[in-house]
Amino acid sequence: MKNYLLEVALGLIFAATLIAYVVYAAISTTPLTTLEALFFQVLVLVLGIVATSAISKKVSFGVATKTNQRLVKPALRRSLTLYRGLFELSTRIQFMRFETSDDLRLEMIQALVDEHIRTSADAIEDWRDILPGEIPEPDGAQS
Repeated sequence: MKNYLLEVALGLIFAATLIAYVVYAAISTTPLTTLEALFFQVLVLVLGIVATSAISKKVSFGVATKTNQRLVKPALRRSLTLYRGLFELSTRIQFMRFETSDDLRLEMIQALVDEHIRTSADAIEDWRDILPGEIPEPDGAQS
């Protein structure tokens, strides 16, 4: 996709240059009517706007990705720490279920912790969309 945008932008720049050359050649041989001059100006303007927007989209995406990577990593570490802590709590609750007879309360607590684990796993998955390939699977990952 990135190379496609660059190719389109370069193609549009080439087309605008070619049209400018044709206009120059046409002007130098015979004078243009007002309508012809307006047509060529509008055509070059539209091609220039399209090429500029395609190039700026590519450049701004690259800059935004670098900025996001720098800012996202600390927040991601907090999400991973939260996930690991919840998973550890879930494991301790499982051990407590074998040691105590108050199983109903522990089931309720376990359900709440499991919900938080799922929410945390979803947040980590969202971070993966922002930083693809850089996020490890959290310890004790549950599907």
